Amino acid sequence: MPPTDLPWTPRIIVDPDRTPAPWTEAERLLLAAVVASSNDAILTKTLSGIITSWNAGAERLYGFTAAEAIGQTVNLIIPPDQPDEFPSIMAPSSVASASTRTRPSVSTKTAIASPFP
Repeated sequence: MPPTDLPWTPRIIVDPDRTPAPWTEAERLLLAAVVASSNDAILTKTLSGIITSWNAGAERLYGFTAAEAIGQTVNLIIPPDQPDEFPSIMAPSSVASASTRTRPSVSTKTAIASPFP
């Protein structure tokens, strides 16, 4: 049962079986704060692969500022020695739960690195 002292109603963000009700202003502000303060790299892209948002975690991981990344394609973060990564990033199946996603090598502004063991 959801807590009753919250200014919004908790909901499942991704549910392919139903369309959620429009977000309230409080929900939008909360989600924006979570994304902005996350240590994880969070970015959004269009269906054609153009980066449309880029948080501070992405800046730390990839080395590009939001101003440098937004408007570029996701090729920006694909290592040059792994050109086949772009189709897998763009595929609908690339959306995975945290428990099933892999940790690929990434291309940073200064070097290609694999930040994860």
